[in-house]
Amino acid sequence: MEPMTNSRIKTVVLRRARFIYTVRPFLSGTVLGLVVAGVSLYALGREVWVARVLENIPEQAGVLAVLRFFEAAFMNTSFAVQVLSVLLVFGVMWIARDTARIVAEGVRFA
Repeated sequence: MEPMTNSRIKTVVLRRARFIYTVRPFLSGTVLGLVVAGVSLYALGREVWVARVLENIPEQAGVLAVLRFFEAAFMNTSFAVQVLSVLLVFGVMWIARDTARIVAEGVRFA
């Protein structure tokens, strides 16, 4: 094994720092939320015929009737669909939270 010289240590440390700098954006909370939302949306599409669900939404019954419809649809599905739906909502909320935080950091009031 060769002795660790100052330039060798510097090379190793800088290589690791560049790797972390490159990989860090892909490990953020937003990316995690996107992956969770995307995978759960894909799996929901495989489990449920989404077009039929959307066709059954009451059209002119008001917001409360639509909320009751989605509640009944959620409660009368399999456990797997319920878990996937909760994961989808969690992923979308995570993305929204991270996006709001990023926008809030960029806004500066004089």
